Amino acid sequence: MKNFKIIQIVFLFTTTLFAQPDFFGNIDNHNIQNKLFFDVINYKSETDGKTLSRFFIEVPYQSLSFIKKNSNYESVYNVDVTILDNKTENVVAEKIWSKKIEVDNYLITSSNKAIDISFKDFELAPNEYKMKVMLEDTYSLNRIQFSANLNIRVINSEFAISDILLLNEIKKTADGKESLVPNIKNKIESGIDSLLFYYEIYSPSQIDVLVNYQIYGSTDDESFLRTDHISLKQGKNSIIKTFNDVDFMLGKYTLTIKVDNETNTNLAEIKKEFSSHLQYFPSSIVDLNLSVEQMIYIAPQEIINDIQETKEFDKKLEKFKKFWESKDPTPGTLYNEVLIEYFRRVEYSNKNFKHYFPGWKTDMGKVYISLGQPNQVDKHPLELDRKPYEIWYYYAMNLQFVFIDETGFGDYRLSSPTSSDWYRYRQ
Repeated sequence: MKNFKIIQIVFLFTTTLFAQPDFFGNIDNHNIQNKLFFDVINYKSETDGKTLSRFFIEVPYQSLSFIKKNSNYESVYNVDVTILDNKTENVVAEKIWSKKIEVDNYLITSSNKAIDISFKDFELAPNEYKMKVMLEDTYSLNRIQFSANLNIRVINSEFAISDILLLNEIKKTADGKESLVPNIKNKIESGIDSLLFYYEIYSPSQIDVLVNYQIYGSTDDESFLRTDHISLKQGKNSIIKTFNDVDFMLGKYTLTIKVDNETNTNLAEIKKEFSSHLQYFPSSIVDLNLSVEQMIYIAPQEIINDIQETKEFDKKLEKFKKFWESKDPTPGTLYNEVLIEYFRRVEYSNKNFKHYFPGWKTDMGKVYISLGQPNQVDKHPLELDRKPYEIWYYYAMNLQFVFIDETGFGDYRLSSPTSSDWYRYRQ
């Protein structure tokens, strides 16, 4: 077993990194997921009653503006992370930092594989918080903002385990040290048979333990199981692990690490969720059956039925791919623009129109997925003697749609259906 000092590892990957990106086509203001990525990993703190929470931020170069500086191209961005008490909304902690990126080749600035990763550590009392993140591009003044709930767990018992940090790779630095490149997206490509990750075990004394690794797929069937015998030293034990014989298919997975003593008494346990996605497909496609069902606005029902009735996963996946190949406007290239745009609209609908059922099934979702962003939206949430309603205008098609919230709870239903064939997908 290798022991690493985390302070030597994470401070070494602040240079340009390259990773497989997510593809959602045009970016909506409400969708930050291919503009900015984050992950929070909890470690044991040296401060009593606190947890060391490491906030990782990944920024694709395509989200930034670059300017010419002498012979190089430069971008600067600022990050503001604010932690709020979940009940009182009072600010508990805040950190602001700046990053400058310099490259000598302009093509790198628009590469869909170029990313920058930075992080900051927070010492927080275990509790539930709200996190607000703001990234500002210095040269364009564009801002990306979002908020998320944050649960900081207790890691102060004598024997404990940190969160799991997925890795993309391990690099050697010029001075011979090892630099961990984190997988902030928590996504891997289907067909890859390896998983690389890092975690820490904290022990009050030298002890021999059994570490049980389990990986479960979306159906909760056990897909991988391994046990290691490890001799722990007193204090922090940094562990890097690689599994090379796991067959990851499309879907969601959970990695579980259980640490037992020699009498099989459980000492600590931690889980990490991640997903496997298809290369050059939107990473939102992780459930094949659901993705086939969501094709209702672009595929004939008989094709959907044929794919759904195929029992073998590999054959079902092949039919799914072949359908989208038939819609590819640029055959022979890596990316299928229709596929990317279609599932971007599905993802947007799920985030913005969900109510009693998923957003892609709502009336607003149906129109949005079929026709894309309206040219104009008139919102009327509060008018005397009228229920809330919205009007969507599509000028090029001479169409307008009126949605009325009959219940007053945000359940907008289409009240002005048209006899045209608008309900089929259009670019």
